[in-house]
Amino acid sequence: MANLAASLVGKRNATLGLERMNANVAIALKELGLDIVDAQQAIETVRTFKSPEEVKCIVASLRATEVAVGRLRDAVSPGLAENQLWSVMHKSLIEQNGDYVETRLLTAGPRANTWFQESASYAISKNDLVVLDTDVVNHNMRIVRPDLTFGDYTDLAWDIPEQYWANRYFVSAHGCGLTEEDPYLHHRGDFPDSGYDGVIEPGMVLCVESYIGNEGGTQGVKLERQS
Repeated sequence: MANLAASLVGKRNATLGLERMNANVAIALKELGLDIVDAQQAIETVRTFKSPEEVKCIVASLRATEVAVGRLRDAVSPGLAENQLWSVMHKSLIEQNGDYVETRLLTAGPRANTWFQESASYAISKNDLVVLDTDVVNHNMRIVRPDLTFGDYTDLAWDIPEQYWANRYFVSAHGCGLTEEDPYLHHRGDFPDSGYDGVIEPGMVLCVESYIGNEGGTQGVKLERQS
């Protein structure tokens, strides 16, 4: 691998970005004189823009997910464990030749606050709110357009009310591929410390996010939609 890198750039001390590699390989390459850096940022920047074939894959995954979510919705009933309910959706995805689900983001009742607990053995009770990471986020969807800067998006986006701020989702919107990717569009209150500027451009796939739940509250609502 070191010889290949040297042959491609014409020098032995080339800069080599690694994304997924065992530590011993990275150490050995560094000992051979290569400058080893993290490739994640460079790769995520490239993945910001989707090719026509990638868009076809995203659309196909959405269609399969819509069917699976419909089956999950129909299966909701008191006494069913969160994991049992999640398995209905996962089974449907596999039957439709789906593959990758990053996290089991389905919770019910008191487990819906705070967000990012995965489904577990909790049995759904009558009148529990069952929360799945999907649905419509209207205001912020309407402001997304080409040539809008990340800073302008932040200024135009809906501000989360103060009583829900502590439990907010960490971004207002983000890029999407197999997982969350660049760009990351932050809330107005987070932008000075965490935000960075850029421009929304054709070819990007964005997911608009929202989580609303009181700090210390018993339930909360999570929404997300692609654009």
